[in-house]
Amino acid sequence: MKGYTEIKSFEHPILLTGSRKILQDSITNLPFDRIMVLCDRNTWRDCFHYIAPALCKKSCHIHIIKEGEDSKNLSTLEGIWNILSAEGFRRDDALLNLGGGVVCDMGGLAAATFHRGMQFIHVPTSLLAMVDAAIGGKNGVNFRGLKNQIGVFAFPYITLIYPVFLKTLPNRQIQSGFVEMLKHALLNGDDLWNRLSAIEHEEVMHHSHYISEALKVKVSYVDKDPFDHGIRQALNLGHTAGHVFEEWSLLNQSEPMLHGEAIALGMLVELGLSVKLTGLDENFALLASNVFRKHIHLPVPTLQDIGQLIDLAGFDKKNKDHFIRFSLLQKVGKPVVQVAVSRETLSHAFRNTILSLT
Repeated sequence: MKGYTEIKSFEHPILLTGSRKILQDSITNLPFDRIMVLCDRNTWRDCFHYIAPALCKKSCHIHIIKEGEDSKNLSTLEGIWNILSAEGFRRDDALLNLGGGVVCDMGGLAAATFHRGMQFIHVPTSLLAMVDAAIGGKNGVNFRGLKNQIGVFAFPYITLIYPVFLKTLPNRQIQSGFVEMLKHALLNGDDLWNRLSAIEHEEVMHHSHYISEALKVKVSYVDKDPFDHGIRQALNLGHTAGHVFEEWSLLNQSEPMLHGEAIALGMLVELGLSVKLTGLDENFALLASNVFRKHIHLPVPTLQDIGQLIDLAGFDKKNKDHFIRFSLLQKVGKPVVQVAVSRETLSHAFRNTILSLT
């Protein structure tokens, strides 16, 4: 038995393995003499020792950043560039991103822009990064309180997924990543949705085939539309409203929502919009909403916050002709992209969602 699963995404390999030896051998065999490892304080403490032996024969520099979404900014990005420059890294060297979505997003952007592009490797350590952030070539930082306003498309040399890292995470982080898996399942079809929606989020730690199945859904959309001009936008299901909740939380809460918690809220909004605008069955929308509701972390916005939520929605990258553009669902496995939603309709959807949680 070979001990790993290999998947191609836009001709870039993704290797999933539960073998520490295969993980380490894959890093040892990278064709780069110099590697900078980017990690945050948590992954430096909990995860770096898993890969350290593989770096012994390479010239290696380690750069540690503060964990969390509030560090995903231009200042942190500039710090990464400064270290790459000060340490004399060149285009034929590589950046290895050991961390969750923040590390992978920023590390990918730093590498893609330094010297007009150096190679990078993703080693995602969170469930969210394993099934979403490290897959698909989107790299970016937040700007002026808005999600991923500055970024590029650039694909990693390889992505190495080692589910054992999930043991280092608190339960809330696993739950956050599981929301993305549920969203992928809605885009895929009844079989995966029925199986994932019936289990508890902790089970994915012990059954890596769920991770493989979920990331294959994302890969299938990315490969059809690598640069997000059409059907790949289906992956935004739950994210247009979800990013609004996440931005609101970063601005207003001392302990901000995790990404998946904001997406769970966004799914409630967008399932409701799907019933109204794209013909999703109302009974199914109620059942699916109850699945996502389990993964929402209180407190959430109040009715008094709807004006701010609408203002934040106005900055979404997909907006066009004074309408906010959503990816919605007609039925399981059948998304509809670029659905124009007026601010009035969205305001009602926010109101209905907030009232349903009180």
